[in-house]
Amino acid sequence: MILLGHTFPPDIRVDKELQALCGSGREIHLMTELGKDQKPLEIAYGGKGYIHRYSIKVRSALLRFVTGAYFHLIRREYVKHIADFIVQNDIQILHVHDLNFLPTVFYTIRKYKFDVKVVADLHENMPAAWVAYRSDNCWPLRLLRSIIYNYRIWKRAEKKCFLQCAAVIAVVPEAKKRMLEYGVDPKKIWVVSNTENQQTFPFSREQANAEIIQKYQDDFVISYIGGLGPHRGMQTLIKGFERIANEMPSARLLIVGAKQKDSVAIQKMLAKVKDPLIRGRVEIIGWVPFSDVNSYVLASNVCTVPHEDFEHTQTTIPHKLFQYMICRSPVLVSDCAPLKRIIGDNDAGYVFKAGDSASLASAVREMNSNWAEVKRRVEKAFDLAAGEYSWTRDAERLKKMYQEILN
Repeated sequence: MILLGHTFPPDIRVDKELQALCGSGREIHLMTELGKDQKPLEIAYGGKGYIHRYSIKVRSALLRFVTGAYFHLIRREYVKHIADFIVQNDIQILHVHDLNFLPTVFYTIRKYKFDVKVVADLHENMPAAWVAYRSDNCWPLRLLRSIIYNYRIWKRAEKKCFLQCAAVIAVVPEAKKRMLEYGVDPKKIWVVSNTENQQTFPFSREQANAEIIQKYQDDFVISYIGGLGPHRGMQTLIKGFERIANEMPSARLLIVGAKQKDSVAIQKMLAKVKDPLIRGRVEIIGWVPFSDVNSYVLASNVCTVPHEDFEHTQTTIPHKLFQYMICRSPVLVSDCAPLKRIIGDNDAGYVFKAGDSASLASAVREMNSNWAEVKRRVEKAFDLAAGEYSWTRDAERLKKMYQEILN
């Protein structure tokens, strides 16, 4: 496996895949970057997983621009390290996480004439993600980022790489459909989603943090838990909360997982809320240990995925959705295609129109007025998360894909 650009852990998806593949008897080597206080080599996953951490001197943004790395997409400072990783560990298949390093991996294979197959694991639609990430920038910065993270260049690279892969992994059928438009053989595309099960995400109240549960037991908690960014819908969520806050005196909005820069952005959104009492009922909580995530989910009356309508959000799915479902917590999502398909089409929660705070507020009112119906949908969501949308099934698909490649 290749996971570059950051360290490991943490990465929920990579961790689950390593557990599944090592559990099937394979010997798995993960190449990632060396972080502070980390060991260069770590043996894990029952002795079948080897985590190789490399100290790589990353080129500055200016040097990458001057050398054209933003346009040919090859990170030359990584090439020798990738080659060493392949040779030293006798690698047969390279499982590359995300598009960012696929061009570099294929360049390395060509340069050293390696006989290695490549699997692309696409966590998200990266060309569209760059567009979403810069959507709230000021126009000069947005223009600059549209040049150095050019949508058309990344789309061309994506198509070229996908056609060379032994297999391509998508997280939702909507992403698979996008790959088919490139002419990729349907038999090479596998959907392995961001689902959970009891082993990957403990969800019983007995395992939860009692202090977190007790802190919010008298509140009607509306929560968002996870990574933030302009595509995540925080502005819609805050405006929606403002609409219902006076009607529901016990309502509290929790935003969990905010980095410092995200907290600043959210505070700017909150500054537009006129009533200081309503602003005081919005709580921004920074990074929390993964072991506490389920406690915030279990403490919530409404768990939200308020994604905005971007090409990016129409072709991906977050882990948090399945974490909400498996915790038997009520779910409220926007009508982005994958969310609407799983929640709306299965009557497993509530759906509002993306970007529409009035629609979000209306859905919260509906949930608050008929708790018996909410509980019925919660059970439907749990059944889906424990069955059709369980990591147990996705892990089996992943293992089956490798069996077919190796055969």
